[in-house]
Amino acid sequence: MASAWLFFRVILILGQPVFFWLRPFRLWVNLE
Repeated sequence: MASAWLFFRVILILGQPVFFWLRPFRLWVNLE
């Protein structure tokens, strides 16, 4: 679980553009 949070932090540091695909993906998971 901690590794997942760390990975999330790394994504934030890398840049916001990742959220362009990460956001729809989370929405898709919620639909599931």
